[in-house]
Amino acid sequence: MSLSVVIHNVGRGTCSLTGKSSDGFTVSFGRYVNCFLSHKAFTQLVGLELRPEGSPTIPQAAAEGRAKHDAVSSANGVAAEVES
Repeated sequence: MSLSVVIHNVGRGTCSLTGKSSDGFTVSFGRYVNCFLSHKAFTQLVGLELRPEGSPTIPQAAAEGRAKHDAVSSANGVAAEVES
């Protein structure tokens, strides 16, 4: 799979993903157009854009991991309440 990325500008600004001030660049790729992203946010979003179709999303994978954790805790007789 390939992804076309256009870098419009490089500098400092407010990241469109996190809302924090950071070094980064204004880019367009996939469904993101003229977004200022930090280097870390850019890397994460490109990874999501390039993931194979049908692979679980991050929230889905986290929920599945939590369900497995709860099942193991129950099997070991460990009870815990976690507020989110």
